[in-house]
Amino acid sequence: NYGRNVVSLAIDTLYPTATRLDAQNDLQGLRELQVFGTKIGLLVGLPLCVGLMTLGGQFIELWMGSAFAVSGAVLIVLTIPQFTSMPQYVSAMILVGMARHRVLAYIAAAEGIANLMLSITLARKIGLMGVAWGTVIPHLVTTAIVIPIYTLRTLRMSPLDYLRAFVRPVLCAAPMAAVGYVLSMRVTKPTWQLFAAEVFLLCGIFWTLAYLVCLTATQRDAIKVRIGGLWRREAPVHGD
Repeated sequence: NYGRNVVSLAIDTLYPTATRLDAQNDLQGLRELQVFGTKIGLLVGLPLCVGLMTLGGQFIELWMGSAFAVSGAVLIVLTIPQFTSMPQYVSAMILVGMARHRVLAYIAAAEGIANLMLSITLARKIGLMGVAWGTVIPHLVTTAIVIPIYTLRTLRMSPLDYLRAFVRPVLCAAPMAAVGYVLSMRVTKPTWQLFAAEVFLLCGIFWTLAYLVCLTATQRDAIKVRIGGLWRREAPVHGD
């Protein structure tokens, strides 16, 4: 939930643009916003998801004790659909901006019913992990298949044009995931200091690659200007 809130805060800033483009009947602009928002969702969500899957077990052990370390496996399962869910925030936002979000309510209701039925069924067979999978499977279906298909049909958008938003962020996340996996295998007795170092290392890998690969030259220049503005101090004004 904390991870989803972070992605939501990043994507919600695009809502006024979505409503303005819809008011102007600018369908091409909405398509471009869909691609841009998806990329932003991935750039924020992917490092969170990779971190939860590779370092989540360490965090639970440090926070709650070694007796709860087994909960890391449940966390990994619950993180799986977030790879497809977090990029869909922009889809929901654009559909709301277009007043085409009624279908989302039906999708959410169907997902909730499927979640309940699967959780009850699987819990009887595999316990707590069954509840986790009962939550994951419906959410994965809706966010990876149902919502993207509905959004692309609404925007009359080609799937290939949409999927190009995923290519570069996923490529940037692959090295991060590989390093995170090695760390999760090698670190058997985590400490808070070591955990913090791992987090900084993984974030550094992803954001360095994202800056070089995912951002355009204009976007990189804008970031440099913003960072430069944070460091520059305004000259004092002296009265006569």
